[in-house]
Amino acid sequence: MRNNRSADIDILIHILRYCNNVLELIERFGNDISIFKNDIAYRDSVSMNILQIGELTGKLSEDYRTKTKDKLPWAAMKSMRNFFAHNYGNMDVNVIWATAINNIPEVKKFCESETAGAVAEDSNEEFLDI
Repeated sequence: MRNNRSADIDILIHILRYCNNVLELIERFGNDISIFKNDIAYRDSVSMNILQIGELTGKLSEDYRTKTKDKLPWAAMKSMRNFFAHNYGNMDVNVIWATAINNIPEVKKFCESETAGAVAEDSNEEFLDI
């Protein structure tokens, strides 16, 4: 059985992968909200990665989230996941875009700092990188 720190690091590595996916999508499709608004594949891809990040934040230990809540808004990230999952058809494209452009780079930087030198542990779960 893994300890909480090890499990938290593993989760952060997966969050980092989803952050990288979002940033790669922006690089591929363009850093332009009008393209984002008009391309459903672009919107859905970014949205799914943000949803996955929110899902993973809920798997971090309560202790870790408490210790780092001044660095990242874990509760808000989880809430956004819930909003995506339950109200996707009503999501504000501007909010999704702002999250991708403004917040994902911050989450990436935090995860890189926290996982520096760590290696993801093998697990039975497979994560789809898009």
